[in-house]
Amino acid sequence: MKDTLYSIITNMEKDSSHGGARAGAGRPKAKNPRKMISVRVSESTHKKLDDLTQHYGYSKGRIIEKVIRDHKPE
Repeated sequence: MKDTLYSIITNMEKDSSHGGARAGAGRPKAKNPRKMISVRVSESTHKKLDDLTQHYGYSKGRIIEKVIRDHKPE
């Protein structure tokens, strides 16, 4: 029984032609990769951010990026 099980397992490994990496497979790389962040904000800030997402129809990340990108240091 032990020898038979061993031969079945080793033959499965040898005969397998499935799987493995293929050229061009998978999700394409993003042109501008984004990073995940996690922050804590007050309830009032969270509410304002939610209101902005509803009003403009943009994601929270997009709104935050725009505010930071358009910020002019004093």
